[in-house]
Amino acid sequence: MTKQQILQKITLYVLLDKGLIGKRDIERVTLELVKGGAQMVQYRDKISEDKEYLENARAIQKILRKYRIPLIINDRLDVAWYLNSDGVHLGQGDIPIRVAKTLLRKETIIGGSAETVEQAVQAEREGVDYIGVGPIFYTTTKKIGAVRGIKLLKQLLPKIKLPCFAIGGINLDNLDFILRSGCNRTVVGSAILKSKDLPKACREFLNRLA
Repeated sequence: MTKQQILQKITLYVLLDKGLIGKRDIERVTLELVKGGAQMVQYRDKISEDKEYLENARAIQKILRKYRIPLIINDRLDVAWYLNSDGVHLGQGDIPIRVAKTLLRKETIIGGSAETVEQAVQAEREGVDYIGVGPIFYTTTKKIGAVRGIKLLKQLLPKIKLPCFAIGGINLDNLDFILRSGCNRTVVGSAILKSKDLPKACREFLNRLA
């Protein structure tokens, strides 16, 4: 399948954040996400030293490749390039999309972040493959300036042809607001990783998103 065909099938995109995992074994957590049906996984790690980061990313990749689940590396273009990962996600302050496209394989998925309609339009013009839209709700996963709310999704979706994933503070209690906006693709971190039963949490999201 092409990367476009892969992305069209994805509704549950899990943010595997090292800061949320704590002392749990990262391979075990990854396997639990696989068991629950996570369709794409982004590895985000703002606390590990480079050596540990690379070791963790390689371990996650080994598991996900076995199950044909795309691994997206957050921010670290160097790691995505070295591991020949399925993709990389770049924020507004990261390496420009045009630079990433010159360094990575044509098949590599490139995601971009957008907090405004203008940023989303620009990212689509620069050639990203999907857009993470938000933060929609308040989140403790990363420092944010302001939440963007459902209003952003309603304004943005009609203007963007690419797959758009709502991100930021999404849980089962507020998921209906996302769905009513017309978006059925989400990036979920805390609501799954902090759950006592990760596979069950994944399945609950998948059922609702379907």
